Amino acid sequence: MGTLSPDRRFLWELILAVGQSLVLLVSCLMVSLLFVVLTITDFFLALVCRLVNRKSRLHQLSGRVHAARKEAVLPRLKRSVLKKLASVIASELEQKPYDYWTTQEFPITYETKLEGKDVQVEIDRLELEDDYVHLSVSVDTGWGWSAFSPPGTSVIIRKEPDT
Repeated sequence: MGTLSPDRRFLWELILAVGQSLVLLVSCLMVSLLFVVLTITDFFLALVCRLVNRKSRLHQLSGRVHAARKEAVLPRLKRSVLKKLASVIASELEQKPYDYWTTQEFPITYETKLEGKDVQVEIDRLELEDDYVHLSVSVDTGWGWSAFSPPGTSVIIRKEPDT
């Protein structure tokens, strides 16, 4: 066996390239076929499980995830409800005199219940001037959007004029 002529060498390289392309094509077809078979199998397994009134393992797991998600959503309170609570607390803060708020240490934090759910309240002093004190009230449930950006309000308590 000697060297191949240029025509035969070209033919041999062409046959090898076509063979490699066919192997790649067959591999892709096999993967696609496997995917189709698995999808059909899963469909029929779910159908059979429904017919015998049993849930497949996948459906049981997804049911647990859905139930856990539902439990996590239950403690949520609407922002409007939390905002109203902040307004009520702010009106209670207005009942105390200016001198009381000048001596307090801030922030003041505590927990309370609203509709059977724990709510965190934080009171901060924004400004302390000679004639007024500016307080902020923020309320959140401790998780989710209300913890990231709690709804709140502020109140200005003026010093009583000396008579």
